[in-house]
Amino acid sequence: MPQILLYAELLLNIRTVSLTATLQTESNKETKASLSADGETISLTHDGETASIRLPTKISGGGAALTLPAAPAKELTLRLQLEEDRPGLLKLGSSGRGSQNHVPWSASALNGRDVRVYCASRGCEQELVKKGAIGEGAWKDLPNENWAEMMDFWHCHKPDHGHGAGDERGKGRGYAAASRLTARAGTGFVDLAHFLLKEEDCCGVKSDTERKPSQLQQLTCLRCGALVGTVDERAEGFKLWKWAVVLSFGGEPPKQYSIQKWVSAQLLSLIENEGVRKFVVSDASADVDDCKECLMLWVFTPDLSFSSSKHQEERDDPTRAMKIFWKDAPEEVESSFSSEELALPSPVFGALRTALRGSAELLPASAREFQDWSVGFLERFTDDEG
Repeated sequence: MPQILLYAELLLNIRTVSLTATLQTESNKETKASLSADGETISLTHDGETASIRLPTKISGGGAALTLPAAPAKELTLRLQLEEDRPGLLKLGSSGRGSQNHVPWSASALNGRDVRVYCASRGCEQELVKKGAIGEGAWKDLPNENWAEMMDFWHCHKPDHGHGAGDERGKGRGYAAASRLTARAGTGFVDLAHFLLKEEDCCGVKSDTERKPSQLQQLTCLRCGALVGTVDERAEGFKLWKWAVVLSFGGEPPKQYSIQKWVSAQLLSLIENEGVRKFVVSDASADVDDCKECLMLWVFTPDLSFSSSKHQEERDDPTRAMKIFWKDAPEEVESSFSSEELALPSPVFGALRTALRGSAELLPASAREFQDWSVGFLERFTDDEG
C-alpha cells in the first residue's frame, strides 16, 4: 500500500494550486518536496518512498525545493502560485476558461465521415445502425428540449403580435409547443445523450414488448442482450444512447467514453437550462410501486482540474471533473430541498454511484466529507474529445 497520497486541485479564481500530501507517519526533517524544472510535476519523499504527480497547470519557480510546514503532521497542505503568462497544462477554450459543456459526437463531428455504430459491451461488436443508412450530411443536431416552448413564448409576446394566438401561429411555422419532431428515414438526429433514428435504419436490436404501462419500451442488443436504448413512440423512432455505443470512423480506432462523463454532460445541461445545482437522481428502471433507490447530488464545483497519485494508471492527469457532494436520498425528499429530478437507466445509475464512491479514494481523508455529505468527482469531457 502506498505510504504517500498526493492530491492537487486547481483553484483558478485565485490563481493557485492547492496541494495536499497525506502520509502514514508524521513528516520530519527528511521529508522533502520539489518542483520539476518545467514546473509541471511535484515529487515528495518521505520515509524512503517518493511519490509524484503531474500538476493541473504549470507552476512558477520550476526546479526549486518547496518549503513544507515545519510542524510534524500526517497531512501537509501547500498553496502554489500559477504562472501569469501561460495556461500550462489546463486546456482552455477560446474564452480563456474552456468551461463550455463540450459533448462529443455532435452532428458536425459525424458528417462527412464513415460512421459505424456498434454495441459498447465488451467483446460484442454488434453493429446497431445499417451501413450507409445515414447519408452524407444527414446527421442533424436536435435543438434544446425547451426550444418549442421558448419560440412560442417569443412570438406570442413580440409587440406586433397579439396575445393568445401564439400556439396557432407557431403551428404554422412548425415550432409551437404542440409541434413534435419525428424520426426520418436516412437521417440521424443527435441529442446530448442519444441518437434518434428510424427503426428501418437500425439493425441488431430488438424491442422489449413485455413491460409495464409506466415503463419505456427498451431496446437491447440482439447478440449480447445489453440495454442500448428505448423506443420513442412520440418521435416514432429508436433512441440509441451514446453511453451504450461505440463509434468507428473509417480506419480510426473505435471510440467510447465512460458513463460518468455522459452523466456530467447531462447535469451541466440542466444547470445551464434550469438554473439548479441540486438533483434527486433515481433508477428509471425500478417499478413505480417499489421503493426506488435515489441519490441527492449537489454540484458544488461544475468545472475543476485535479491530479492525484492514487490509481494514476487509470487516468491521464490532470483530469477535468465536477466536484459533487452526494448522499443517499431519504424516502421522502424535503420540499425545502430545491432540486431537479433526474431518472437514469439502471446501468447509468449504478455507474454513477460507483464513480462517486470510487473517486473519494483520490481525495485526502480530511476532504472526503462535508457536513452530512460525501464528496466525490464525476469526470467531464475535455474540448479535444469527440
